[in-house]
Amino acid sequence: MLAGVFALWAGTAGAELFVQRISLVVLLAGVAVYFWGARMLRLMLVPLALLFLAIPIPAILLNRISFPLQLFASQCAVWSMRVFDIPVLRQGNVIELMPLGARETKRLEVVEACSGIRSLMTLSLLRCFALTHKTTATRIGGGSPAVQIDLSNIRDLAINWS
Repeated sequence: MLAGVFALWAGTAGAELFVQRISLVVLLAGVAVYFWGARMLRLMLVPLALLFLAIPIPAILLNRISFPLQLFASQCAVWSMRVFDIPVLRQGNVIELMPLGARETKRLEVVEACSGIRSLMTLSLLRCFALTHKTTATRIGGGSPAVQIDLSNIRDLAINWS
């Protein structure tokens, strides 16, 4: 509990929202152990993990992850346009097209929402929830749920970036 209170104090003093939000999860785990023991903490592990995954990623980390994903999405878009012989030029995450019969190029910008990071986070959260129901996950796809999660994350990345 002291670690949670200290994290709340440090997050408030440093104006860091992520640390403040993490302190809630740590404090709830400490309260469970203090009042009901480690057995209750084991029972609360999945709800606490879901609460932890619901905390937004800090903006500085999100920007560091999403910008390379934006560049990758724009590279994939330009490659797919060139496959169909569409004249296209890419400058960073900006794509320039020359529409048929037009005298000016049209500029398309691949924004942060196109990086796929938010849908990947949401799907990962749903997969963690599905792990709590192992019989359903195994019956639907076969094999262990952990292997299904790894393979489906790869599939989701490929779908979001193409």
